[in-house]
Amino acid sequence: MQTLAVAFLCRQEENSAAPASKQASWPVPEVAWERIHVDHAGPVDGHTLFIIVDAQSKWLEVFPVPSTSSSASIAVLRDLFARFGVPKSLVSDNGEAFSSEEFRRFMSRNGITHIRTAPYHPNSNGIAERAVRTTKSALKKITEGPFAQRLARFLFSYRRTPSAATGRSPAENMFGRPMRSSLDLLKETGNSTKKQGPCYTSVYAGGELVWARNFGRGSKWVPGTVQATVGNAMLKVETAAGIWSRHVDQVKHRELTQPTPLQIPDNTKLAAIPSQGAPLPDGPGSPVPRPPAMSPGPQPPTLSPPNTPARPAGQGSTSPVSSRARPPVLTPQGPVPAQPQTVSVPPLRRSTRPKQPPRRLDY
Repeated sequence: MQTLAVAFLCRQEENSAAPASKQASWPVPEVAWERIHVDHAGPVDGHTLFIIVDAQSKWLEVFPVPSTSSSASIAVLRDLFARFGVPKSLVSDNGEAFSSEEFRRFMSRNGITHIRTAPYHPNSNGIAERAVRTTKSALKKITEGPFAQRLARFLFSYRRTPSAATGRSPAENMFGRPMRSSLDLLKETGNSTKKQGPCYTSVYAGGELVWARNFGRGSKWVPGTVQATVGNAMLKVETAAGIWSRHVDQVKHRELTQPTPLQIPDNTKLAAIPSQGAPLPDGPGSPVPRPPAMSPGPQPPTLSPPNTPARPAGQGSTSPVSSRARPPVLTPQGPVPAQPQTVSVPPLRRSTRPKQPPRRLDY
């Protein structure tokens, strides 16, 4: 009986675990994305997930990865660093993906302090472990749609839900503003858009005549009429080709020009233009003064065209086609019509060399 009692006590001592110590929590960073916690989860519906949580804002990122290798994890982290920047420290377990030489070099090149938790002690990375449980539980409850759509819906709801401890959502802690959703349509009233910086002010009214820029074939500017204004910088212009949407920089003002009749004052009298050969008007009321009369002087003799002697036969022939007209000669009786002047054309020269037959090459 005594032997059985001793054996029972020894068995109790072997099965009893070490007393649980008080769990120490991680310090909260001062700014967002200063320390991140990472872990792998899965498979969830046949997908392996890589989970990243920010320690300060509790911003959650979940990426399906092909494997838990170091290269796949580094590719996801490189994408996140391009969005939010490089953190100061990264906390992970001792998995094969985080203990490899490739991952160590990646941390060293980016100046990140890699903190690995104690082996077989998942509570040391409790932030990541809690995110793994939350993600698995949510994806099991969301059953409609493909896996990528279900994951996006879960992340959207998680990031905009306020925390019970802080009263702020992860999006507010991360970006300083809440995420807008369809529920915000119930409380939005009026137009909350504020004008920032300089903006365009439309100077065109409906029905105004403009020139619209043509980006097709034909003229570069096409006449049109403004039908309506869209915002501060867009116009609806009606042209012969239809209604065009144009920016205010792509239209110009157009004026409708019409011919106006010539207006002549009543107290102005136009002088009649004298016809050819009519005497100029004379008198004090004449608008055009008459030049003084001049005494006729010596008149130049009348010039007549010289006689061209005939050329002897054999020296050439005259051609009336090549004659050139002379200017008229002025005489006291009036102008004398010009007479054509004949010009002799020398005969054509012919070669006297004997012609030889052409030499052809026979192949």
